[in-house]
Amino acid sequence: MSTQYLLYGQISRHLNNRQNDSERTIEKCFLVGALTGFGSSFIETPIGLVNGQIEGNLYRRHTHVFDFHVKDCCKYIYKANGGLRGFYKGFFANLICSIPTSMFYFGGYEYVKNHLYQTHFRFFGPAYKDKHLRTGILFSGAMGGFCAWSICYPLDRIRSEIQSDDLRRERRKYTSYIDCVKQMYQYENNLRIFYRGFLRGILKAIPINAACFLAYEEVNRLIQ
Repeated sequence: MSTQYLLYGQISRHLNNRQNDSERTIEKCFLVGALTGFGSSFIETPIGLVNGQIEGNLYRRHTHVFDFHVKDCCKYIYKANGGLRGFYKGFFANLICSIPTSMFYFGGYEYVKNHLYQTHFRFFGPAYKDKHLRTGILFSGAMGGFCAWSICYPLDRIRSEIQSDDLRRERRKYTSYIDCVKQMYQYENNLRIFYRGFLRGILKAIPINAACFLAYEEVNRLIQ
């Protein structure tokens, strides 16, 4: 997650410098969010694969092939999946998930924050705005997380399924992204499977995202 905030800040500054425009329009925030999702996929895919393989091994989704340690898991992925390139299994699924999630995450946050500041705080003086700024950031961060996960949670479920699948070709459950979607749907013959664990995930995401955005804004303000 820290990678996303770093990329978001760097891409925002790069676009502002290139266009000689410091204004944060909502359209620009959604664009920067999408680019952030694309860039972060190169880092998140190997991490997600290691996490998925450990979970798959832990819950016996595939046979026990390594000890439950990150080091052993990395060795297994390297040997069983074609070297360093093997750490990018599920990259396409990660892209499909990360780009819209980051777009709605950061775009939703900026939209709610701007709406609060311009619509509800515009009649008050600077002292009132500063006093309630942190409350607005917390609320906007929570809404950004809620917006992103409400829309993109099924994409994350599909990504997790693909990255926790057995790496050995003869034991793989899914042959492609589309095959994974079909098999998941056929398992229960309805769309509920794509939202399994949604309530637990969203209840966890709301306070975490609120706190993360507040920390991000506070650090930015201190640096500037």
